[in-house]
Amino acid sequence: MGDTRYVRLLPAGGTLYAFGVINPRKQHGQPEPYHTALDAKGFRHLTSDANGPVAGLFVRRSWPLDDQHGLIATRGRDGGHGVFVATGNGFREWSAASSFRLIDLTPAAEPGRFLLLT
Repeated sequence: MGDTRYVRLLPAGGTLYAFGVINPRKQHGQPEPYHTALDAKGFRHLTSDANGPVAGLFVRRSWPLDDQHGLIATRGRDGGHGVFVATGNGFREWSAASSFRLIDLTPAAEPGRFLLLT
């Protein structure tokens, strides 16, 4: 049997996302991303590409931005990185972040603005 761990939580728009990893030790396989979502419709696994753009990516960090939105920083199996905006309806890639790796963020003094460490 392997080891399944959730490592990040993110509430966004009435959905609670849990991001994790399965480490199939017994089968000597590679770790696999394992993500779930809980909302008014119930509990669902986000484990295939048909379930959204982050299903096959490892989530390194997550940040709630407001009640409806959050950000996640991801790493692919190939070592590539990405940043996605989360809502209660799923994820979309933040294309403006394609040229940098997001390390951390914090709210700025002006509402709706954030300071990014890249």
